[in-house]
Amino acid sequence: MAIPRTPSRRRWTRWALVASLGLNLAAIGLIGGALLNGPPPPDPGPGPALWPFARSLPDPYRHDLGKALRATRPDWIGPREAMDNLSREMAAALRAEPFDAGSVRALLVAQLDVANRLGLQGTDLLMAQIARMSPEDRGAYATALMDRRGRHGPPGPPPGAPPGPPDD
Repeated sequence: MAIPRTPSRRRWTRWALVASLGLNLAAIGLIGGALLNGPPPPDPGPGPALWPFARSLPDPYRHDLGKALRATRPDWIGPREAMDNLSREMAAALRAEPFDAGSVRALLVAQLDVANRLGLQGTDLLMAQIARMSPEDRGAYATALMDRRGRHGPPGPPPGAPPGPPDD
């Protein structure tokens, strides 16, 4: 025997279905938006050549370097976009027929110029931390740098330290 439907029960069910549909669409929109946008951009780093120096900093200075990098994120956007554009131009120049070695060389020089500017920005931030150090901290930093040089394999965090960019 079927349960008789009353107008109030039908109204309540209709609103529940509408609310459920709305929540489902919102969830799909959030998930779809996250997938389309991809992961957030990584924190700018001081550059590959400076990683061993940044990773060897004593903890409070490494932490402050991470904060400084995040605080100056807008300063890194333009050069990083320029590097992305130069990379696309390089791919097009390498595929071009006839091949023009001069334009490829000019793009390599332009990429090196942008990389140098990024490296100088990182150097300035790193130097700000080194300048704050006491003589004892600088001595410990020098020891950490020399210990890192003695390791075999690619540069990386010291044993027991988490990998990745400077701590926040």
